[in-house]
Parts: sequence; C-alpha cells; structure tokens
Amino acid sequence: ASSTSPRPRLSHRARSARRGERSATPARIKSYVVHWLGEMQEVLAYHSAERRHGGAGSVYVLLKKSASARELNRERHGLKSSS
Repeated sequence: ASSTSPRPRLSHRARSARRGERSATPARIKSYVVHWLGEMQEVLAYHSAERRHGGAGSVYVLLKKSASARELNRERHGLKSSS
C-alpha cells in the first residue's frame, strides 16, 4: 500500500573521535561529550556504540522529535492533534 504523502526523512550523522589510549587521561573527549549530552534537553538517551559503528570511541544519541515531526506522525496515523 502506498501513501500519497511523502514520508519524512530521518537524518543521522556519524562522528567518531579516537580514544586517548596513550594519554594520561584516556577518553577525555568522550567524558566531556557524555557530560554535555546529559545537560541537553533534546537528548533522550545515549550509549556507547557497537564495535562496528566505532566502539567505545563513538556514542549513539536518541533525540526528541520536533513538534512538527510529532504532528506529522499523528496525522499519518489518524490520531487527534495535540493542540
């Protein structure tokens, strides 16, 4: 079954910073990233990535949907508007 309305595109970006294995304080950048992510309201969750996606030097981040994306989703599934 096809829909007449286009599906919204999900975007993602992959970034990986090398771990500081040889430094006196390993994983310094990652510790800062984890601290910053914890302070951001848009971030729902985060976790170290699987080895094939960069391993301990990478982080998966789950972001909240924007209000417009939530509304589009409600319309697509025939739900009442939240406003």
